[in-house]
Amino acid sequence: MEITIKQATNADVKKLSAIAQLTFPLAGPADSSPLEISKYTQNNLSDSVFQKLVESDKTFVGCAHTDTELAGFIVLKYFSHQPNNEIVDSSAELQRLYVLEKYHGSNIAKLLVFEVFKKCLDKQIDSIWLNVYSENNRAKTFYAKFGFQETGTTLFKMGAETHLDNVMTAKVT
Repeated sequence: MEITIKQATNADVKKLSAIAQLTFPLAGPADSSPLEISKYTQNNLSDSVFQKLVESDKTFVGCAHTDTELAGFIVLKYFSHQPNNEIVDSSAELQRLYVLEKYHGSNIAKLLVFEVFKKCLDKQIDSIWLNVYSENNRAKTFYAKFGFQETGTTLFKMGAETHLDNVMTAKVT
């Protein structure tokens, strides 16, 4: 299977939203309310949200295409301050990394992370940070393979629910 990473276009917006809404529940607490998940995804992972991200010069949305479909994507926000660490001047936030479940364990997520580092190098950004649900050990282990280390915590609010997230940071080299 050949994978290509391309910058998202307006034609990708509906697929980006669909992938995000399908995969978002896989990354958080298994006991989250389906109603809260539905409200969150409708408000934060809609076509209109992705339309704005694709059109913004402050973000990079990269799509991983297989031979037959859009299989996953990243959203990278340039020059974003980490929670509780405003002194980091040149950092970017990996806001989203979603891959369709049938491609978990493939190289797609790895290729998307490599693209994140490449984009940061191009912009002379020296660190990348992200939030990950504190009990999502699979994701934390995955990110650690790329040099991400836990550097703090923050709260993730999803309607009436509040969850503890770990902030993970990596140096761009």
